Amino acid sequence: MDKLNQREEIDEIMEEMEARTPKSTDVTKKFEEFSVETIKIDSVDAKTFNSSNFFSSLIKERVVVTKPGLIHPSRPTNERYYDYTHKNIGTAVIFNQCRFPNQEVRKGSLKDANDLKNVLEEIGFQTEIFTDFTTKKIRQTLETLARQDHSDNDCLLITIMTHGENDGRIYSSDGKFSVDELWEKFLGENCKSLVGKPKLFFIQACRGTMTDPGTLLKQKPKLEQLAAYRSDAVDSKPVQKEEYYVIPSLADVLIMYSTAEGYYSFRNPTDGSWFIQALCEELRENSHEELMTILTGVNRRVAFAKQSYIPNNYEYDASKQMPVIQSMLTKSLYFLKKDQKLKINLTDTN
Repeated sequence: MDKLNQREEIDEIMEEMEARTPKSTDVTKKFEEFSVETIKIDSVDAKTFNSSNFFSSLIKERVVVTKPGLIHPSRPTNERYYDYTHKNIGTAVIFNQCRFPNQEVRKGSLKDANDLKNVLEEIGFQTEIFTDFTTKKIRQTLETLARQDHSDNDCLLITIMTHGENDGRIYSSDGKFSVDELWEKFLGENCKSLVGKPKLFFIQACRGTMTDPGTLLKQKPKLEQLAAYRSDAVDSKPVQKEEYYVIPSLADVLIMYSTAEGYYSFRNPTDGSWFIQALCEELRENSHEELMTILTGVNRRVAFAKQSYIPNNYEYDASKQMPVIQSMLTKSLYFLKKDQKLKINLTDTN
């Protein structure tokens, strides 16, 4: 096909799409009158522009008017707290990777896994530990978990304890995989029963080989703390008509790493890792607090109370560690046992 014919075919397809696509102003004014049918675009190498059907095979995503009521706008919300009124708090999965080919056994990791399982079950999570899984089994487990129905759950929690590298990859029992794979299957429409619900990921792994010698802090006099204010409103909200609206696919995700990018993560062969043990202590003592308060407490425990003691290794001796929180959460989260009630107004706008 010559370039002129190619251009004509492209123009015809674009005209057809324009004719079948509602104008943006129409969508804004009459979004309830249309729905959008989306077909995934196939990836095509731009250098292979040879086929006479090239453009028609490439343009596979079209906006098609089908039936009323399914184009959903964005909208603001006054809801400040995640819904905790589901039947269950949620599922918690712990991947405990202890043994690897050509690497040291991660001593202390079994204690970490058991301690975390115990405290999560005390809170109310349905928790399971998977030990020394291969990359294939980890992926299969994540896929199975994403296909499950989480409609009766408040949230999802996934933890992995393993070796890691500075390129964003972490270890299974038989190789390496990207840490992003832990949450990719739970984003947006990939797991519809978790849309709008918090999805929490905790990674205990090195992210490099650098160490932090720390910085000297001069202690200031303590200031009187202001008491946190909470209203006495009952934990209920008016029954509302079911509605739909658009949120980002990455919304409602929290990822917490045991250490900053490029840095070493410390683990005691007997007592377990600094990060997981701090997480267990905070959850055990302060599970009634809001999640970000709990995780800030984890940061504080690791940053202030921990320092390595390896006198025969100058590079790693007397080093510090700083966990990292990456939060895309959009509301406050409380872990409440199902016989508890939170004395705050879920729609409080103050």
